[in-house]
Amino acid sequence: MSRPKTVQPLPLSSFSFYSGIMLIEVEVRDGTCYLIYRGSHKRDAYDEKLWKVMEHVVNDYLSMTGKKFVPRDRDYLLSATDFATQVEIWGYGGLNGEDNSALRKKLYPDVKRELQVYQNAIDEKMKNIAKGTSCAQTLK
Repeated sequence: MSRPKTVQPLPLSSFSFYSGIMLIEVEVRDGTCYLIYRGSHKRDAYDEKLWKVMEHVVNDYLSMTGKKFVPRDRDYLLSATDFATQVEIWGYGGLNGEDNSALRKKLYPDVKRELQVYQNAIDEKMKNIAKGTSCAQTLK
């Protein structure tokens, strides 16, 4: 006997527009109406943890004008082990001393990558402000 089809939750809203080449359909979703598929509950939980950790990291490492100075003894992004220890202090690690290898192997590289994206965006914004152009003008 086959399993019943998964009933997908409806999006918050949806719309479509013609891009000149094709019709593009857009669905707006949030945490209450994610698409359900194999393994999605794990991915959604990971994404939630990533963005909670990113809030702390961005506050510690970035300002509106660029990268903040972080003393070497407080720089927990120098190594994956220091990062995992800090995440556990924030309360996002494993329970009761569980293995933190996922924090070191998966979350640490993702946080560093996202932080670099934010830093590049701020640097680009500051460079454009110095030149007197807007970000939209540089995309042309």
